[in-house]
Amino acid sequence: NMNKSVVYLQQGLTLLELLIALSIFAIVSVMAYTGLQSIIIADERIGHHSKTLLSLQRAVLTIGQDLSFLAGRNIRDQYGDIKPAFISSEHGEYQIEFTKSSWFNPSELPRSNLQRVGYGLQYDALIRYNWVTLDQAQDSEPFKTTLLKNVENIEVRLLDEANKWHDSWPPLGMENPK
Repeated sequence: NMNKSVVYLQQGLTLLELLIALSIFAIVSVMAYTGLQSIIIADERIGHHSKTLLSLQRAVLTIGQDLSFLAGRNIRDQYGDIKPAFISSEHGEYQIEFTKSSWFNPSELPRSNLQRVGYGLQYDALIRYNWVTLDQAQDSEPFKTTLLKNVENIEVRLLDEANKWHDSWPPLGMENPK
C-alpha cells in the first residue's frame, strides 16, 4: 500500500496577506504624494521668482536704453519755465526726468526724434513716464508704463566729472554740470 501524498494548491491570498499588501501600497502612495507635492510647490516658487527676475531685467534694460540716449535738450514745462535736459530729485513725482534721442518713428510722423522720459515711484510701483512733446502745454499728460511692482524705494546717486556724488541733479550752485 502506497501512501499517496496529497498536495494542496493555494488559489488565493489570505486576508492577512491582503492587508499587508494594502498597507505597503498605502505607505508608498503617501510617500509618492508628499514628494510630488513638494515638487509642485518648488515649481511654483521657481516660476514666481523667474517672473520677478524677468520683470527686473526688463526694467533695467529699459532704463539702461533710455539713459544711453541722453540728449542735451532743455525743455519748457507746462508753465513756460525752462527745465534742464536732465533732472534728478528725491522729492517730486519723478525721481529722474530727462530728454533722450532715438525715439523711433516707423510711421514717419511729423515729430522730433527726441522724447522726454521720467521715472518715479507710485503706489509701490516703478513707473516710466514719457511725453509726446518735449515742450509741454498745460494739458500735457505723460503716458505711464508700470515697469516693476512691489518697489519700496528708489534711490538715485549721480557722479560728476570731479568724482563727487550727488543725490540730486543739477547740484546746487552748478550752472552747467556735466
